[in-house]
Amino acid sequence: MATARSTSKTSASSRITGDPRAMKIPVRIFIFGGIISIFFLIHASSASATVLRFLGPSQIPKGEPVLYQVVIDTEGEKINAFEGTVVIPRSVEVLAVADDDSIGGPWVQEPLYDKAKHQIRFSGVIPGGFVGSWGKIMSFTLQSTSTDPIILQTSSIAISLHDGRGTPAPAFTEPKNISVQIYPQFFNSSSAILGILVLCMVLFLVVRFRTKK
Repeated sequence: MATARSTSKTSASSRITGDPRAMKIPVRIFIFGGIISIFFLIHASSASATVLRFLGPSQIPKGEPVLYQVVIDTEGEKINAFEGTVVIPRSVEVLAVADDDSIGGPWVQEPLYDKAKHQIRFSGVIPGGFVGSWGKIMSFTLQSTSTDPIILQTSSIAISLHDGRGTPAPAFTEPKNISVQIYPQFFNSSSAILGILVLCMVLFLVVRFRTKK
């Protein structure tokens, strides 16, 4: 009877405290699952991000048309769709928007300037996908009506990977805001040529007058 009671107590104790040998498998599964989770977190954090860039001068003359391009760097990832908005300052006029040589097409939203909202919206797909560092999306021509500095920036940027599922890809604009300085235009090209001709004529007359003396 004593042996039976001892066995019963041991069984009850095992049910309460747990058999260490029975705990080994769940602990191993837990550790393995944790390692896998950490691996995927590290992989996700190190995934390449798609970068949008503005190509154009950082200083422009007032009143002169200036061309800017929006290009995309996929950082090694293959993408098949993109969309976004370029915000235009109110002190700037948009003379033209073009999508020639663009990697996009067909367009969901062809690049167009909304004068009321002062922004250029675009949305396109890339059949077959694109991977590269200088994929042109569009270009636009600006003309400043003031000498106040302007800032070009983007918003609502979205990129989809070419993976059969359209997985959203990390994306940002580099740099986030483009500061452009405007300087007064004292001479345009035609007046500058005229000024040079007048200066040459004055120098010629001065030299001739001194030679006669």
